[in-house]
Amino acid sequence: MSNILTYPGIPIVAGGDMMIISDVSVDGNPTRSVSVNQLGAYIGAGGGSGAGVTSLNTLVGALTLIPGTNITFTTLGNNITINGAATTGTVTSVGLSHGGSAFTVTPSSTPVTTSGTLAITAAGTAAQYINGEGNLTALTSLPFNLTLTTTGTSGLSTLVGNTLNIPNYATGGGGGLVTSLTTVGTSGASTLTAGVLNVPNYADTTNFNVAGDTGVLGSIAKAGTLSLLSSNSLGIRTIISTPTAGSSTVTLSLLASGVAAGNYTNSDITVDSYGRVTAAASGSGAGTIASVSSGVGLISTGNATDPVINIDLVGSDNYIESGTLDNTPVVSDKIPYSDFSQNVKYTTLSGLMAAGLGYTTATLILDPQGTSAPLVTTLNNTIGGTFTITRISEGAYEIANTTNPFSANTSVFISNPNAETPSSGTGTLPQPTTIRRKTTGLLSVSCYREETGTVSGAVSDFGVNDVIVEIKIYS
Repeated sequence: MSNILTYPGIPIVAGGDMMIISDVSVDGNPTRSVSVNQLGAYIGAGGGSGAGVTSLNTLVGALTLIPGTNITFTTLGNNITINGAATTGTVTSVGLSHGGSAFTVTPSSTPVTTSGTLAITAAGTAAQYINGEGNLTALTSLPFNLTLTTTGTSGLSTLVGNTLNIPNYATGGGGGLVTSLTTVGTSGASTLTAGVLNVPNYADTTNFNVAGDTGVLGSIAKAGTLSLLSSNSLGIRTIISTPTAGSSTVTLSLLASGVAAGNYTNSDITVDSYGRVTAAASGSGAGTIASVSSGVGLISTGNATDPVINIDLVGSDNYIESGTLDNTPVVSDKIPYSDFSQNVKYTTLSGLMAAGLGYTTATLILDPQGTSAPLVTTLNNTIGGTFTITRISEGAYEIANTTNPFSANTSVFISNPNAETPSSGTGTLPQPTTIRRKTTGLLSVSCYREETGTVSGAVSDFGVNDVIVEIKIYS
């Protein structure tokens, strides 16, 4: 047998290339051949028990497994075990607590150990606020009220926080005794200048407590009198006094009005501009009328204490003749009358005319404006409302009234004095115009142009002359 090393080598081995092998399962170990693919399949299957892995994730050849963070490999025989090391934190539960009464937390007793939601709910109302300690407090207890102290006997008054301090100037220096009080300004320190104590009108005076020179806040420990005087003699003079030291009773005294107290019969009362009663006396009963003056068209009879006013109905100076002359009455003017069934009534001139004539009427003058709507002038109108005219199309118009007065008893006349030269023939022909009641609020007007020859009755707008419309509505 030749030496295998003497055979020439090949640069690339193919799966179908043959290799020499000795078959140990046959006596005498006869020489056989096997392909490279057959040998590789045998090796990959771990001893020929079946097809093995020829690649891993498309990778072939030698592979290296590198463990990552918290990963370990354990090898037992041909088995590799991959282990992941579990890692956990040190926090096992979460709870919530807080001071004060402003909020509630759920769950309140059992902390969250796995998963869940901590709900924080406001516990107060709209009438409460949260103070600096986290507690609910009524809004009425806000510390905004002013407290007055009288520490010291000189220097400027101060406002620190809610405490207004006015030194007790009356017992020492600092400008001398207080002779008058002013309230100029709304902020800043109070001042004492030449006996004038000025306390600005601070915006927050909801609760003003007065402290006595001794004793607790709000008490009066020293007897004395405080007089509030107006700037003139017409004001109210009020005296506030404490009769005894330490007394809690304040006496208000009003300046005497000069009016004697008591009950008055048929009182005669005098009140000044300030609403004060300055004089009161018992009257004489019923009043006395010194004189009675009659107006236009009126006469007075009787005596001074029992006058009677009558309408002057007779003579040349009766109430009609004594009235104001007006030669320009309008249809809406009112006229009094009596129908002998009720009290005095009134009607208008238009109503009187309609009752006498049996109809209401209106006369209009239409001023043509070419292809625009004519201008309307109302000569008279006892019908009422306002008349307007609209051009619908050539030769077609509508007259409207705002009160919708037109009924089946409506009679309408229209005069169109215009003339039109025909398109054929000679001479001029009048324009025939029709008017009719369309609705309770509209009158329809149609205007035509008569022609000679082959054309007749063509629509045409008003010419240049005024058109008169008379409307009568019978009752």
